[in-house]
Amino acid sequence: MHIKALFLLLLLLFTSCSTLKLNINQNKIELLKDHNTTIIARTGHILYKNSIKLNNINIYQTVYKMDNSQYILSVEELYADSGCRFDGGIQKTVSIGFEDYNYTKVYSRGNISFFYLTDKQNRDKKLYLITQNQNKKRIQFVYSTNEKLFYEIVEAVKSNTTVQSTNMSQQELPGSSMGPRSYIQTTWNQKNTILDSLVYKLGGRVKRSLK
Repeated sequence: MHIKALFLLLLLLFTSCSTLKLNINQNKIELLKDHNTTIIARTGHILYKNSIKLNNINIYQTVYKMDNSQYILSVEELYADSGCRFDGGIQKTVSIGFEDYNYTKVYSRGNISFFYLTDKQNRDKKLYLITQNQNKKRIQFVYSTNEKLFYEIVEAVKSNTTVQSTNMSQQELPGSSMGPRSYIQTTWNQKNTILDSLVYKLGGRVKRSLK
């Protein structure tokens, strides 16, 4: 009887725990709960696109201006080549990609994590980042300078509600007058995949990484 009661309790806890999914589809970006309940969804049009090929990694970068606002959103999607995986936890990828920033993990659930980043040279320059790690094969970054909206999303995730705010204003990044490319804040290079071991081949040795 006790075993059966324990099993039912564990089953209830498991099924009541919601999952999250970051979905990027053309000009629409949304965070979903249980794959069909919307936490937040925004649409926009593309200002800048770029792709980078590194050893065993393809990186696709997009800068969006969100509809009916001056809000800028940067999206980066990293794909490991066939037979390869990203090494270790998401924090290692964040620390390598945003090497000019110090980072703090604010919250995580499942494979979705929220980070607050501060420029190492200019503490007034800040980023707010949402990441998704899909089976160590695909990693997504969505980031901006909108602090208020970022924390509203975090609180909505914690409380299993939706984001009600329509506040889409944000402070522009220093150097943004240089054009949309300046909204990409990562610094990927070949060193990332060779010396830093950002990815590894299946069957190869995995180095210890940040958790």
